[in-house]
Amino acid sequence: MLPDSRPKRSAQPIPISLAKINAWQAILVALITTAGGVVGGAWLATRDAKSKTSAVPQQSQCWLTVLGVEGPKENLEGRIIIYCDDVAFSIPSQTAWAKLDRQMDKTRFPLPVNRSVHAVRFEILQKDGRRITSDEVQQFALEHIPTGSESYIARIQDGATFSGIEGARIRFSIDR
Repeated sequence: MLPDSRPKRSAQPIPISLAKINAWQAILVALITTAGGVVGGAWLATRDAKSKTSAVPQQSQCWLTVLGVEGPKENLEGRIIIYCDDVAFSIPSQTAWAKLDRQMDKTRFPLPVNRSVHAVRFEILQKDGRRITSDEVQQFALEHIPTGSESYIARIQDGATFSGIEGARIRFSIDR
């Protein structure tokens, strides 16, 4: 068994002296403590609110909507692949192939947030296996994206032919 190294308690009580204050002094101390707590709490709340708003800039969500496909080939069947800021979206999303024309259902995609510029490129994968790609990457600066909806056209060429015939045109809009 190890020896006990704790100091031994003395049997005599240690005297404690208390400060004597009157009722008015006690009220004054309570008021000062309360005011300090309120001011300190308000300062902490505003500091936290400022750090939260400055850490993550608020940016409205931008959307890309495919409005339809126009082109020299009628009854084009395939899928549209949209590349926006290294994120790929696909139409149709529920089936392998769809009819791509002016009357196709409008499809809306959320664009990545916290970007100052959106880079958009299109590609059509036809049902017969051929690809129609866009070499052009369209840039959309965030400050120039309208708050409403504005329509754009992406012209894409059939890479297998060099006949100069214009390929399909994808009508789309980018809005907030």
